[in-house]
Amino acid sequence: MFKKLRDVEKRYEKLEEMLSDPTVISNPEDI
Repeated sequence: MFKKLRDVEKRYEKLEEMLSDPTVISNPEDI
């Protein structure tokens, strides 16, 4: 149970990193 929560947390952290990365925002077709 806790492991799953931790995995989800890491996934959201990666998403936040991608969203905060200006290159991703300027090149949305690269996603």
